[in-house]
Amino acid sequence: MVGTRRLNQLTESVKEAADFPPPPFVVALSGGADSAACAWIAALLGPTRAIHVHHGLAASDLMAAAARSVAHALGIEVDVVHIEVVPWSEGRARKLRYEALLGGLVAGEWLLTGHTADDQAETILMHLLRGSGLAGLRGMLPVAPLPGAPDLTLIRPLLAIPRTAILAYCREHNLTPIED
Repeated sequence: MVGTRRLNQLTESVKEAADFPPPPFVVALSGGADSAACAWIAALLGPTRAIHVHHGLAASDLMAAAARSVAHALGIEVDVVHIEVVPWSEGRARKLRYEALLGGLVAGEWLLTGHTADDQAETILMHLLRGSGLAGLRGMLPVAPLPGAPDLTLIRPLLAIPRTAILAYCREHNLTPIED
């Protein structure tokens, strides 16, 4: 599968890349396949830990358990941070998630998320439907300031990888994420 080969090449190139920042890394670990693959790659590079944001919803305990399972399999620490998103809205949830992640970062750490090419396509489509300008149509950047903290950096190393490749990669590496 081309996508899996591409992801394995990404893993190798990330391990060798001089332009990839040095650890320590913090991975936003939902417990799903995308963040599990991201955590796997980060853990190969050096000191890594994870933060799982518990949304207080019906499935949140299952998601937290999956995040703990993935972190345990990788031998990395995971902190579970609780937020309450009432009333529910995806925009509000995103804002609170980034605030929780920001609160868990220590100076010198890089935040990595498991956003994929599928997430990028969805983001661009949503921006287009909302009537975005050119900046919105470019979608997410692979490296960007962390929302709410422009002096901290958010890295999306899987942004060019399709979700199908991520799922295959997780199977190949015996990671058992939950469907998020």
